Amino acid sequence: MQLPFLRLSCDTAAQIVYALLTNHWGLPAPNLVVSVVGGEGHQTIKPWVRDILRNGLVKAAVTTGSWILTGGLREGVSRCVGEAVRDFGAGALNSSKNKVIAVGVAPWGMVNNRQQLVNPKVRRTPACCR
Repeated sequence: MQLPFLRLSCDTAAQIVYALLTNHWGLPAPNLVVSVVGGEGHQTIKPWVRDILRNGLVKAAVTTGSWILTGGLREGVSRCVGEAVRDFGAGALNSSKNKVIAVGVAPWGMVNNRQQLVNPKVRRTPACCR
C-alpha cells in the first residue's frame, strides 16, 4: 500500500503545506492540531504513557476533529502514536467520522528507501507530493 507523502523544502510556506493537505489530499480542516514530540530513539516508553496514547489521544482526535502531528519515525513516542492510530483504524468502522488524521514530519535523511520517492521528472520545487 502506498501512502501519500509530501517532500518539502525547509522554507516552504505554511500556507502551501496547508493547501496541499486540504486541497490536494482532501483532508478536512482541523479544529485542533496536536503535536506529539519527545521520547525519540530506542528508549522504552512507560506503560502509562503508551496507555494514554492508545486510549486517550486517538479518541480525543476523533471526537474533536483534530490532526495529530508526530516526528514520523518508527521509534519512541512517534511509534506509539502510529501504532495507536493503526490499531484504532483496524477496529473502527469504515466511515469518515471515525478517521484519525495523523501526519508524520520526518527529516528527509531519516526516511528509509527515500530514493524510491524521488521522481526524476520533477525539478526542484518547494514541495512535491503523491
